[in-house]
Amino acid sequence: MYQFDFKSLEIPKAFLILLTFIIVLFFIKINKYNYETFQTFTNNDVVFFYTDWCKFSNLFLDIWNNTIGYFSQYKFYKIDCDKNKNMASQYNIRKLPTIYLFQNNNKIKYEGEIDRIQFLSFLKTGKNKINNCDKNNENCN
Repeated sequence: MYQFDFKSLEIPKAFLILLTFIIVLFFIKINKYNYETFQTFTNNDVVFFYTDWCKFSNLFLDIWNNTIGYFSQYKFYKIDCDKNKNMASQYNIRKLPTIYLFQNNNKIKYEGEIDRIQFLSFLKTGKNKINNCDKNNENCN
């Protein structure tokens, strides 16, 4: 019976290492590109766009972390806009933090304050709190 002897191959080890390295880099680049460019969110996704250097993002991060465990019907995503510039551009992020709820084929932007109660209400209802007041700011609902 014939046995194949790998030692008889005259392919330099350096070439094999270089080829492996190129293949790994290619797949890393493809995966990063796909994530940054083609990530789409669907119903019941909640997306938090932030940066580490933004003090308002950091304030909201505490609310975010203490809230997400209460809503099993949603999938929560945190997107660092510095690391995912293509995605931030794709979703037209101009202010930080920006939070979107994807529900019933709609993208709903959170317009509330950095406040846990308002954010909880937004997640429960899918609506931002709107004050209906008369001209004198009386009779608000």
